Amino acid sequence: MNTITPTPDRPRSAYRNFYHHLHPLRIRRDSLRPAATFGLGLIAVSLVIIIVLTGLLLMFHYVPSTDPTAGAYASMQDLRWIVPFGRLVRAMHRWAAHFLVLVVVLHLASVFLRGAFQVPRRTNWLCGLGLLLLVLAESFTGYLLPWDQLAYWATVVASNIAGAVPLLGGWLRQVLLGGSDVSQVTLVRFYALHVFALPLLMFILLAIHLWRVRIDGGLAHRSENGVSVYPSPLGEGAAPAAGEGLRPRTPEPHPPTRLSEDSSLPTWPHLVLREAAIFLACLAVVAAAALFFDAPLGEPANPAHAPEPAKAAWYFLGLQELVSYDYGPLSRLHWPPWNSAGPVLGPEFWGGVLLPFLLFTALCAVPYLRAKPCGIGIYFALGRRWSCIIFLAALLTIAALTFVGYFLRGPNWILTWTW
Repeated sequence: MNTITPTPDRPRSAYRNFYHHLHPLRIRRDSLRPAATFGLGLIAVSLVIIIVLTGLLLMFHYVPSTDPTAGAYASMQDLRWIVPFGRLVRAMHRWAAHFLVLVVVLHLASVFLRGAFQVPRRTNWLCGLGLLLLVLAESFTGYLLPWDQLAYWATVVASNIAGAVPLLGGWLRQVLLGGSDVSQVTLVRFYALHVFALPLLMFILLAIHLWRVRIDGGLAHRSENGVSVYPSPLGEGAAPAAGEGLRPRTPEPHPPTRLSEDSSLPTWPHLVLREAAIFLACLAVVAAAALFFDAPLGEPANPAHAPEPAKAAWYFLGLQELVSYDYGPLSRLHWPPWNSAGPVLGPEFWGGVLLPFLLFTALCAVPYLRAKPCGIGIYFALGRRWSCIIFLAALLTIAALTFVGYFLRGPNWILTWTW
């Protein structure tokens, strides 16, 4: 195994601690500009930390049970009225989770529009998409835990969409709910997923994601266009010294140069202080939101009485809106198509399963559709302008569907003006 020989500018201690595993020794001045990434990645990590800390405090008082007098709903009531600062902590946990979903989507958009999904960052793009799915799954499993009407029926709606998957739908719904209906078993399963299984996967993938940012040359920069970047522990875009045993991922037309002192700054204190400032700003925003806007808690879950309309969580309302449309002859196709007695592929499949699957598959395939990188680190680069327009159109469509589902759908899912 090749080892890195320590030198005066690369002391051995730099490779023995966590700090220098995630941080380069120097970073480009341009990468510290707010407009470079808008700090969305750091904001997402900060929100994850807040969610974990507040979630650990909530676990001391939460009981994953459907017992109306000493179960989940009673725990929520205790947090609101009995536990000191319980209402604030619960509201912070909820708002941080909502903000995280929004920030992760914006971070994805920023990476795409800057072309930071291209070589050598293809693997990290896929890793980021996996983190997006985990964030949505974590939010979805946590949505049921208060065990009120809103949480219960939002889970029913989402599980019905999952059940529309051909061949696997019934099995997926059975695994998800632990039965045919949302019950005590469902609550325990969601709790286990929410506090252990999904966070474990998320932290593993997040560690890989941050590590890949490090070895892929740091943040995408316009100087990389036409030059493949060596992964290096020295800093963003730095070339490896002789004997380091690192090889380029693609043939190098021109050897990249090291970061000069004029174009870069030491990571400490310039980057670290900015990271601390972003975390404190996120903490202040989440706390302010929790103080002014309490986390809602409706009536206890009642399987016999559905609210009208029953809506999914806001980040799945776009899917619920899609499954409410009529897809014409497609909605009357059977599966398999030659079996007229088979199940019908209704709107739940076309809008709730197939369209999201195609969208996610397209996002996974994007880095591999162009052999030569184009416009790395440049928003709306000329060679990627149409792809950026299509991406924004899809994102705005999802936002519009979510808006319609949240604000404009009334009883029986009829369009109505709610103001």
